[in-house]
Amino acid sequence: MARNKYPEETVKKILEVSYKLFYEKGYDETSIQDIIEELGMSKGAIYHHFKSKEDILNKICETNYYEGIWSRSLDQIPGNNALEKMRTAMLTELGSSNKRMLDKMSTPLLKNPQIVVRQLNVTVNELAPMFEWFIENGNKDGSMKVNQPKEAAQIIAILINAWVNPSLFKVDRDAFIAKINCLKEVVDNLGIPLVNEGFLEVVTDYYDVVSEK
Repeated sequence: MARNKYPEETVKKILEVSYKLFYEKGYDETSIQDIIEELGMSKGAIYHHFKSKEDILNKICETNYYEGIWSRSLDQIPGNNALEKMRTAMLTELGSSNKRMLDKMSTPLLKNPQIVVRQLNVTVNELAPMFEWFIENGNKDGSMKVNQPKEAAQIIAILINAWVNPSLFKVDRDAFIAKINCLKEVVDNLGIPLVNEGFLEVVTDYYDVVSEK
């Protein structure tokens, strides 16, 4: 078999076509064979890069994560202070139609314990340090008052990316809003007045979209 001279282009094409099919047909209704036929590639060409359909979706989610709001320099995010920048970053992410669709599609992934552990690792090792940056700068500009920035950042990251995540812990709308109100109490007590009416509105709308059947 001739060696593929452009493996990155092949991977990109597989992800683009798979994303399109997942969006149009739904993740569960899309088979590897559907992807193969749409691409016009051999099964071996796809399995050379991805072990399974689940692996493809995981890569799509990972790629879009790094291309979202978090891909830009944190100090360039709009806001008059670090607290506003942090809120803007989170609401931009949660308000993104692409993010919402991906989270809805990726719900089946969260049945896999390995994927859940990986998500927690990303939450603590990649998302929390970004929150820590906001908190440290919030302490400097007076918009926050946090005694232990690193630990507070990890708490917020885990609560938002795991405990509040409706794809991971399915709850009804009232229970979700109760969680957000509890989150507000927690972050307020940490010295981070993050949750306001605008925040509640966006995250509730996010819940409605992601939880819609």
